Amino acid sequence: MTLKVTIGLPTYNRAKVFLVPALECALAQDWDNLEIIVSDNCSTDNTREIVTSYDDPRLRYVRQDENIGANNNFNFCVNAAKGTYFLLYPDDDVIDPDFVSSCMEAATGVADYGIIRTGTRLIDGDGNLIREVPNRANGLDYNKFFRGWMQGLFTSYVCSTLFNTQMLRDVGGFQSRNGLYQDLMAIAKLIARGGHCDVEPCKASFRRHDENYGNASDLRAWCEDGVQLADVLAAEAPNDAETLRGEAMRYLCRTVYGYAGRFLSSRTERIKAYRMIDAEFEHCYPYLK
Repeated sequence: MTLKVTIGLPTYNRAKVFLVPALECALAQDWDNLEIIVSDNCSTDNTREIVTSYDDPRLRYVRQDENIGANNNFNFCVNAAKGTYFLLYPDDDVIDPDFVSSCMEAATGVADYGIIRTGTRLIDGDGNLIREVPNRANGLDYNKFFRGWMQGLFTSYVCSTLFNTQMLRDVGGFQSRNGLYQDLMAIAKLIARGGHCDVEPCKASFRRHDENYGNASDLRAWCEDGVQLADVLAAEAPNDAETLRGEAMRYLCRTVYGYAGRFLSSRTERIKAYRMIDAEFEHCYPYLK
């Protein structure tokens, strides 16, 4: 008996552009033992009509009575899943027809990996390729995995990651203070518990567009979640926790400096933001004045 995989597709008001391609990619998967849960977060467009127009026994549509927030919608899908492994599939991303089967073939029937990952493409809002990042994390221990991520050797996106469903529930699902690094916090906890299985080729595409770039008002939230992520990485590390935390703090601090430089056109505003970021990250990576 092959292991069941759940694709959880949380969605909100994406019927006009991205929902149909995402849903059809899910339905095109060549893995037989599959369920697809579409959780509609009380959309005001014609999401219901689109999803219910598909006649497929693998597909289950749920409409929330009210908007429960994005992160709660993610965790609704986790809690409703019946699969051994779970894909959180954002409604603006795409996956190859053999994404699930490639992951499950790599796992060779093992049901207790923490995560299973493939490489990831980055595409723009129109689906044009920006770059491809193969997954070269095979064989890396916990600390080397996250150091490799910080060094840019591979990416970490939910669209290219299968999570162990029960382990994910056991750690509380996707949780972070501001809902920004909740995927990486879950990945850290699951790798610490079950390790990782890797597929090198790119089998999923993360769509980079205006709505997921963020804005200047998110800077403090990115700081707060960045520090929380560094703490989680250290808490789950089997050894050398403080060194890993320090490396993560510096990497994440630099990342938020970059956001400030992108979002703020005024030098005065940027300097003010840099001071805030420097303080939030405990002065671990001083900004250039």
